[in-house]
Amino acid sequence: MASSDDEAASFASSEFLLARIRAMLEFWSEAGFDRRLGRYVSARDTTGRSIPAPVTTISTARFLYMFATGLHLGFECCGEAAERCLTQLQEAWDSVHGGFFWDLDARDNGEPRTRKVTYAQAFALLGTSAAVAAGLASSDTVANIVETIETHLGDRGHPLLVEEASPDWSFVPAYRGQNANMHMCEAYLEAFEAIGDYALLHRAQEIASAVGELMDSTGGLVWEHYDSSWHPDWLWTWDGTTAMYHPSGFVPGHWLEWAKLFLALGATAGPEDAARLRERARALYVAAWSRAWDERFGGFVYTLDRNLEVMDVDKHHWPQAEGIAAAARLADTTGERRFLDDYGRIWSYVLESFVTSEGAWRKRLDSSNSSGRSVVGDPLEPDYHSLGACYTALHAVARGGPPSRREAGEGC
Repeated sequence: MASSDDEAASFASSEFLLARIRAMLEFWSEAGFDRRLGRYVSARDTTGRSIPAPVTTISTARFLYMFATGLHLGFECCGEAAERCLTQLQEAWDSVHGGFFWDLDARDNGEPRTRKVTYAQAFALLGTSAAVAAGLASSDTVANIVETIETHLGDRGHPLLVEEASPDWSFVPAYRGQNANMHMCEAYLEAFEAIGDYALLHRAQEIASAVGELMDSTGGLVWEHYDSSWHPDWLWTWDGTTAMYHPSGFVPGHWLEWAKLFLALGATAGPEDAARLRERARALYVAAWSRAWDERFGGFVYTLDRNLEVMDVDKHHWPQAEGIAAAARLADTTGERRFLDDYGRIWSYVLESFVTSEGAWRKRLDSSNSSGRSVVGDPLEPDYHSLGACYTALHAVARGGPPSRREAGEGC
């Protein structure tokens, strides 16, 4: 499944990337809105029909990020959808103790719905920051979310955050995880871009530095699971409730995601720090390709065991998207042709296997890329990863750089 030089170049064009973004936004602005509920719902089958499931804070915030990003790019048709999602997100806010519940209909007798999960707070911050950048909300909304996060989810002076807390913040379980912190790093970067507060950039840098130190104790790779002292928990297995963001083992897609984030932070750093971040990114990226890319059927597999042997052979959409984003940033940062070739190779695979005729991405395929049991949206995800990869590539490899708002929005 090789990609020609012409293909790689075409996938790096702003026309191609904007067309992908437009298709996702058009699909989700229509298929994602449940008129009966008056809400955007991401749990959808391959035809776009709603699947019964709680409307989560995470999917709402990801919808908000997508539509606000579209509006920021100049797709004026996203304005109403973004405003609806901004209002919808507030339905998950705890008016008594602060913070966001797991879903929009949380009640005190539900688990895990009433937990204050750091992962959900991160996406609330990400989506709200994108709304601020698009002119839909004030910077005070970002400041309020950040204050809640830092007041209640800090880990006794450690740079990283705890995984979750009880509704009133009084109880914190022992489990610690990198995934929530990775997305918090991403959210702080988005918040910094939105309001320009360098304290937010510093916080993202702190989180990334702490994860880098953890990598030094786990063979230079990102491990997912830790105890309350931030020692690797090598024996942790899925707990039965958090499959979508707590998979067992190594997750190569997160290596690609961290590669993307390390490179983004490197763009804000001095020469020495930028070089260090670039090498971390390159090492993670190379490891993902060598250990997780399926040479027979294409695509990155989902998980590896502690010995770096493939454990879950399924292909999820988001590691492919993060591979696109990481390859684009490495191509831009290093100028090396190999990364643009990789970028084209992933796109060729994605277009053949994941992208539907309507433009949405299937969320999960089996090892040979069968889509028989696939959906286009699950309770946590519309197409945030997919659209984000296109947006990253627009700024990294698109010829002439990202388009103006007017150029991007034409034809919407």
